[in-house]
Amino acid sequence: RSPVAKLCRAAFGVAPSPSKMTLNSIYSLVVEVPAGSFPGAAHVFEDDAVLAFAANQGAKLGWASEGDETEVWTVLSTGAYGKLNKHPQEQLRGTDVEARVKGEMLDALAAKLGVAVPESPRRWRLQLWGAALPLNAWTADANFAWDASQNIGVVGDWLATSDGPPPSTIEAAFASGDALGAHMAAAPAESRGLEGSFAAATTVFSAPA
Repeated sequence: RSPVAKLCRAAFGVAPSPSKMTLNSIYSLVVEVPAGSFPGAAHVFEDDAVLAFAANQGAKLGWASEGDETEVWTVLSTGAYGKLNKHPQEQLRGTDVEARVKGEMLDALAAKLGVAVPESPRRWRLQLWGAALPLNAWTADANFAWDASQNIGVVGDWLATSDGPPPSTIEAAFASGDALGAHMAAAPAESRGLEGSFAAATTVFSAPA
């Protein structure tokens, strides 16, 4: 059996496992509110039990204008909050849990930013991201894993090198895929990234409650 299969075994929680890739569960809330409801373009919360991140999508991506009547925000919870309020994600819509979590996340955002909670969001959608950002990274001689004996490889934001981009980022995922492609083109008979260890990759999403 390929060692790549062992690398892909996962654990779930809010603390990284020393022996397995560890994923957490976070809530993602997308909400349309009257323009000016919340200040700023993006916020990282490192000391909140409920929230980890929030962004005004229009301001962040540059398509907002002064005449807009509404703005759309994406709000992400901490892993601890996601675990505490976990609900089967396929059955979340229309439940009391959905309504409560949406309300608590909006209340927390308003409190952190020092504003009133918008009375009636125009539209909103809550999703439980059940296998969210990895809390640790496999650190080896390559930011990918390639088993030449089985012609099987794996890439992702949880594979890292000491001098590469930080794990649990889009940059890490892109670099991992790009590096494996280059290796397969240059030296497909050589295994890489199979010997290493898991190390914590703490983010705001793994911050304790």
